[in-house]
Amino acid sequence: MFPDKIKITDDLIKLIVDTRKEYNLTAYQLSEKIGKNKSWLPNIENKRTKNISREDLIILFKDFAKDKGMDAEEFVIKYLSPTATVELDNNVTVPNHYLQSSMGIFSPNHDNLHISDEERIKRVSYYIEDKPYEIDLMRLKKDLKDLSDTIIDEFSYCKTSNDRSNIISLVKTMRVNFQGEFAYAQKLYQIPLFHGDAEMCFGKTVGEDYLKHTNSNIERFSSKQKLLYAYADVCSDINFEEGNYNLFLDLMLVDEKTDSDKLDDILFGFESFIYKLHEYLLSAKNEAITNNHSCSIDFIPLFEHIIKSMRDFINNIKLDYCFEYSIPEQNTDIDELIKKCLEINNITYGIKQAIRNKKQ
Repeated sequence: MFPDKIKITDDLIKLIVDTRKEYNLTAYQLSEKIGKNKSWLPNIENKRTKNISREDLIILFKDFAKDKGMDAEEFVIKYLSPTATVELDNNVTVPNHYLQSSMGIFSPNHDNLHISDEERIKRVSYYIEDKPYEIDLMRLKKDLKDLSDTIIDEFSYCKTSNDRSNIISLVKTMRVNFQGEFAYAQKLYQIPLFHGDAEMCFGKTVGEDYLKHTNSNIERFSSKQKLLYAYADVCSDINFEEGNYNLFLDLMLVDEKTDSDKLDDILFGFESFIYKLHEYLLSAKNEAITNNHSCSIDFIPLFEHIIKSMRDFINNIKLDYCFEYSIPEQNTDIDELIKKCLEINNITYGIKQAIRNKKQ
């Protein structure tokens, strides 16, 4: 509750003096009783000492609190003036009467707090309803700053431009993930990986083993997720749901009167689709290697659909252009499929050239 370093206030001094007098102790006696030199407490009461540690505060009040059946922090809250200002360990400062109310422990002077019932309700309402949000927001901002400092610190150790680019890309990816689907990104980043240096936390042998398996899990998950993303990206261009864009529908809905600029736009979209297909194939290859299995995805219907759509496109616009292309067979090696994908790119380039020649 209390921070590691506690400021000595007039209210705290009064509590110390009143408490020791209740137990018939001088400042010198109480100092020695808790194992301090005899001038320790007089220096506090005379304001020569400005701050004490939380540990010392607890030692100071521990026996008094035990006598009342409380812990030291509860004792301080209970017997400190209700109007005193208390700093908490999250750097938030609150009036003590709020802590007393929220903890259900009231000092003997609580009823002497000279504020109206209306004002009391207003203050309690503020600290119960509004203040928690402000406190949580401050915590969030502090944690975000700590995260930023950690990343910037790591960035400062980067020796190459590539290393710096990787960190910049990391931050951008985090931002895009949260902006895209906050709830799902939150689930991902809530997975506990490290609570410090693995070898220091778990020991050298277990720590090294933990890092090895964690890295393996990350690589497997990453390869599967990249494959899933690549698949979804490809499907986004062949989505037949009502109201969604469909590239292949654009390829079909053309004729010889279609404006050449419109045809260029369609073919540009088609080239982008082929790039997505290329990434899909690469992701499938990487996922299969990473997870040590053969690729089981049937790409052949997709290639068939692409080639048929290209031939229909050429026929619809009455373009004098022919191409030869052999559809890959079942169980074709994925490296061969990647080559076949690049062949489609070359065909697309040829179609664009033929359209330009026709226009001239």
